[in-house]
Amino acid sequence: MTGKERIKKAFANTGEPDRVPVEPGLDFDTLADLSGLDYWKYQGQGHTELSSLIAWGDRLGFDLYYFAAGIPEPNPPESVHVTTRKWQEEEVRIVETNVRTPSGHIQQRRRYPRHNPEYSHEKFIKDLHTDWPVFKDYFGEEWLPHPRYFEEYARAGDRGVVGVVVHSPIDWWQEYRHGDVEQVIFDLYDEKALMEEVFEYYQAHSFAYLEAAAKLDPKPDFVMIHGSTCSASVISPNFFKTYALPYIQQATALLKNAGILSLFHVCGRSNEWLSMLAQTDLNVIDALEHPPAGNVDLARAKKLYGDRVCLKGNVSAITMTYGTPREVRQEVISCLDAAAAGGGYVLAVGDSIGPKANLKNIEEMVNTALKYGCY
Repeated sequence: MTGKERIKKAFANTGEPDRVPVEPGLDFDTLADLSGLDYWKYQGQGHTELSSLIAWGDRLGFDLYYFAAGIPEPNPPESVHVTTRKWQEEEVRIVETNVRTPSGHIQQRRRYPRHNPEYSHEKFIKDLHTDWPVFKDYFGEEWLPHPRYFEEYARAGDRGVVGVVVHSPIDWWQEYRHGDVEQVIFDLYDEKALMEEVFEYYQAHSFAYLEAAAKLDPKPDFVMIHGSTCSASVISPNFFKTYALPYIQQATALLKNAGILSLFHVCGRSNEWLSMLAQTDLNVIDALEHPPAGNVDLARAKKLYGDRVCLKGNVSAITMTYGTPREVRQEVISCLDAAAAGGGYVLAVGDSIGPKANLKNIEEMVNTALKYGCY
């Protein structure tokens, strides 16, 4: 089987592929670290996440799992004026984005350290009531998949699956709300009426984005609903049921009708959500972290929900980064014993590895999966 056929069969949970798909969770930070270059040199030499994933996948033999075009991007109308300013402070490059619309002005600053991952130091939405109308103007009324989707889908070939991404409403707000997840939680408590307006806007436009993605030719192999901020390590059951679950229910139903597989990513504690997620039209639950980072017992999850959803993950990112190859091998075999039977399982890291990549452990994970993961 090709990597694409293998993962799609596992995602669809339609029986056993030739072997368990293996996806070691190499994100941009991991790939930059593996290159031996600092972040500036890595990007300056033209490396991209897809090009590096293809190179490492071909070298090590793992299956490609990639998001072409990423999450919906702003599509401002002509009435919105966007400018950028760039400068450097010692070992950090800073990019400032200024947005002026008929409703006002907002500003974002992202920091790009030479030796660490990039991050937003200053986010667009600082004063909720003043900045939300400006931000809404900036994001625009028509969200479309980026044209690079077609190039990246073609470049990936049959190595694995290529998808697009939307956020849960909470994660979308966290991406742009200054003060990060703590401020998001305050907003949900203190500004309930306005947050309902925000989430109605997001749902309507992100669903239109999904409908546009469903009309692409070729269609995405899957859509990931990104839900890191929906972790039970972060939000309450009430917030999950009120703001995350209804979105997942409707989005997965839309994708099922469009013939596209759906995946929900939630790191940290997620055992509390599994029974609810298994009642939706969701195809895949990721990343199923076990203690200490999460609280999922993979064998129990397989027994209770394995007939309804594909399970992806459970290999500890902590073990992958700081453990020995022997510990990685034991953990991989444990995951295979717990969830491989009957198909519907993708061996993957619970969340991504990030910086401080341990190549010997990545090789051990893949080699052990290839040796012991055959049906």
